[in-house]
Formats: sequence, C-alpha cells, structure tokens
Amino acid sequence: INFKLQNKNANTVVKVSEIDIQNVNHSADVNFDGTYSEIEGTRDFVAAASIFTNSEPYTVTSEAVRVQANAGLCSDLMVPQTTAKWDITNKVAGARFAIKCTVSDATSGVVYQNGYVYIPVEINWQSGKNYTYTIIFGEGAGYDEDGNEVLQGITCDPSVGAWSDIS
Repeated sequence: INFKLQNKNANTVVKVSEIDIQNVNHSADVNFDGTYSEIEGTRDFVAAASIFTNSEPYTVTSEAVRVQANAGLCSDLMVPQTTAKWDITNKVAGARFAIKCTVSDATSGVVYQNGYVYIPVEINWQSGKNYTYTIIFGEGAGYDEDGNEVLQGITCDPSVGAWSDIS
C-alpha cells in the first residue's frame, strides 16, 4: 500500500503530517499456495507519521508526489482482504483513511481545517498486487469524525499494478 498526495486548488495551502489506514484486518494464516485464511483482527495502521524531513508537515503541491518516510519509501504490506467502507450516514465502522492536515487560504492564511479528515474507502486488496492511493485535495469531500463534510474537498484515486521491487 502506497500513498501519493496532490493539491488541485491553487487558492489553498495544504500541509499533511500523517496518514492512517483505519479499521482493516491485521491477522491471517498464509497457506503454501499463497492463499489466506482466518483473516481477522481489525485495527488501525499509521501508514506515514512524521513522514517528512525534520518532522515538518509536507506542503502538498499540484503534482502528485509519492509520500516518502524519513527512513525510506512509505509502503506497508497488508493482509489481502475485502473490507466495507466507513458508513458515514449510519455511523457504521468500516475502512477509511485518516489524514492529519492543515488547510489554509493561500492569500490570507486563514485556516479552514486543522486536524484529521477522513476518507471512506472500500478495500479489495488482492495478493501480489501493488496499490497506490492518490489523495487529491480540491476535489470531492473529506469528513470529520462525526461524518460532516469539511470545507476542503478531498478524493482518493486508487491505482493497482503488478507487484515489483522498488529501487
């Protein structure tokens, strides 16, 4: 699982300091044929914390940039699984990304959002696949903990490719 960040709204400044993957399974038995069984144990994963040089938040640009951790590339190996997305309306737990960020006006510096915003995500991770989620600020909507839309729109654009080593 990898992440890219992009800001498509030139009128805002977006700074990200953490990306979490929440409510996904973390335990499974791996069989010799590569299949998994007994997938269980829901928990949250910090995909990227203090992800940028000197622990400073990363200012998101108009170019989609892969999140780099201090100790190298930010990627996690996750258990293959299918997980329903967070149901905002009915307050039902499900998979979501939690993005710790500050969003402010580019001219005045007025802060629109400071803290976590959440993006519901339906997961269908398959063995042997490489998933990259591009988190796009300036399109769609992200939500607060109560399911209310935040001022700054956010979408998530996933891409899937064959697994390969990154050099």
